[in-house]
Amino acid sequence: TINIDKEALAKKLEALNKTTGTPNLDIEIPGVNAWNAVHLPLDVLYNSMKANKEIIIAFRNHLGSYELPLANLNREELEKAAKVAGATLIIQMDNATSQHEQKFEQSIVEKGMKRVSDIIAYKVILKSNDKEEELQRFGNPFMTRVINMDSVIQDPSTATAVIFDPVTGQMRFVPSVFTVKDGKTEVTIFGQANGLYTIVQNKKTFDDLVGHWAQKDVETLASKLIINGMTDRTFNPSSQVSRAQFAALLVRGLGLTTDSLSNVFTDVSTTKWYAKDVNTAAKLGLVQGVSEGKFSPDTMITREQMIVMIMKAIHLVQDDHGTETQVRTPFADQDIISDYASNAVKEAASKGLIKGKTETTFAPQDAATRAEAALMIKQLLQYLKFMN
Repeated sequence: TINIDKEALAKKLEALNKTTGTPNLDIEIPGVNAWNAVHLPLDVLYNSMKANKEIIIAFRNHLGSYELPLANLNREELEKAAKVAGATLIIQMDNATSQHEQKFEQSIVEKGMKRVSDIIAYKVILKSNDKEEELQRFGNPFMTRVINMDSVIQDPSTATAVIFDPVTGQMRFVPSVFTVKDGKTEVTIFGQANGLYTIVQNKKTFDDLVGHWAQKDVETLASKLIINGMTDRTFNPSSQVSRAQFAALLVRGLGLTTDSLSNVFTDVSTTKWYAKDVNTAAKLGLVQGVSEGKFSPDTMITREQMIVMIMKAIHLVQDDHGTETQVRTPFADQDIISDYASNAVKEAASKGLIKGKTETTFAPQDAATRAEAALMIKQLLQYLKFMN
């Protein structure tokens, strides 16, 4: 455990305010330890956050690293706690040893996967008046974590980072990029929530995709737990995709935490399997209704609607609102693209994210197929550098 001195921290943060580039407050615990925690005086952090929201706490140890932007401390309970004498923010990054880890391990084995790294618990704890409260989430930003592995992952399309939810017993994909350095693999993870993370290996194939143009794309997404087959052996690449299915695919592909939110649309029943995904997508502005209060979840999604959602996802992650683009698309049928989708399609084409249905046409109103939807999610993740 490292306790950071108040005055030393204040001086260091003040010096960072004067630097150019990304101001990182680097804290490293050397050696191999069973327990890795850093205690930071909250009032100093909170005051510094008000002065410079760009500062990032970069905590490292032998297991990897965890980046916490100071801007994430901008929340009510932390503001209150910062006024309490002796309040601290504790960051922990440890090898998980608990009943939750056993459940996680069991879940991995049941799904026929192989765990290839430690299970690491990332925690941020608010300690105030001798009470400790774990902070799971910090709004919607994607925070960066790194897991160091001793082995080399030869094929990143069959491996992924996953996070485990001890409440539901489910694990889910988290955007992750694999880099090999000096005979070891470094996995950079982009996730919203703290909790238990690990790296798994999983290879999924489908009989009806052999030789199909989307075979590699679909099998990569299926291996990473983003997309499911219709059965264990079949994918049905030419089947169409509903609006709810694509919203769920987008939420899963970004590794977003889905909460039990109140219903945004009157035609999305809370009992439906996609309710949490659609409500999460609506709350984050990734989807819109088709009319007042209606989402039309079971209607097949069109190619232009799919692109609108994809571009909204890019703007969410990059925290911008996009720009009006005057360029024309390379498609001969661009005049039949709906007004609401026109800018999204132009922007997606300018970023090299989309191809036509044929060499010259986009076919904006055609229903999207499962293969096309998979390709779009893969293109999105690679564009955001959320996947190799």
